[in-house]
Amino acid sequence: MSAVELTWKNLILETKTNKRILDDVSGQVSPGTITAIIGPSGSGKTTLLNSLAGRNTKTLTLEGEILANGNPRDTNNWSKTIAYVNQQLIAFDHQTVYETLKFAADAKLSEDEDTLQEIENTINMLSLQKIRDSTLSTLSGGERMKLAIGIEYLGNPSILFLDEPTSGLDSSSALNILDILQKLSKLNKTIVLTIHQPSYEMLQKINKLILMTAGVTVFDGSIKDCIDFFDEAGFKIPKNTNPATFFLDTIDINATYEDAKKITRVSIFIQLTGAISLEFQTKNNLDIKKRRGTRQEPEEV
Repeated sequence: MSAVELTWKNLILETKTNKRILDDVSGQVSPGTITAIIGPSGSGKTTLLNSLAGRNTKTLTLEGEILANGNPRDTNNWSKTIAYVNQQLIAFDHQTVYETLKFAADAKLSEDEDTLQEIENTINMLSLQKIRDSTLSTLSGGERMKLAIGIEYLGNPSILFLDEPTSGLDSSSALNILDILQKLSKLNKTIVLTIHQPSYEMLQKINKLILMTAGVTVFDGSIKDCIDFFDEAGFKIPKNTNPATFFLDTIDINATYEDAKKITRVSIFIQLTGAISLEFQTKNNLDIKKRRGTRQEPEEV
């Protein structure tokens, strides 16, 4: 499968009741990179991932463009172009790792493909050799996630989407998962994942960050550029602070709905995104002009 650069432009996602979940979101991810979508709870990160993967339900309406190598994605062949790894592995616990991969390969690969060789390649790529004959019921959380990635990697997809693959894992296992994704990205795969709150060490393994809140993109770029972006906006990261934690704390509006400092938080949001939904203004009895590119001093409460 050839490499794919994925581009999305002006995505708007709404429910049947016209509630807007994604608000004019644009971006791009390239082959050979790992892109992490992060944001507070309810920010739209998983919704964006599902929109790009084509997994939204029929109750939602999506507008905008999603392009693969500059062309509208072919919905007929999209399932062969991408793979999607869920948080939880759904498989038979009494089967071994090898049997699980064999079952998946028989279902996914065509008859003219060397199924057994594909399985061996996947086992070697994901370092599953030591547990190939272990039953799934004996696997750790990290091993189950590696197997989940292996199942979806069968068929050689160009783009791999992962929904919080490090959720519930200890730091060592989480870093191991990102090491595996780095190996896959070096094969010119496009890797896109959501992640709740990456550690500093995990950030070092990510090429690009998409920071979201309230259904909009606050920032899209490298970790270093994101730090500079916040600094230029007047929000300097304190020493010995995980950048991801600082980013999320700064833009987390939902956590401050009932906070006396919510006007301060809204001001920050406007400075960083230049946009605020009418729904949010109405909910919080606000009447605030949109601003971008200028420093606005928070109002005193």
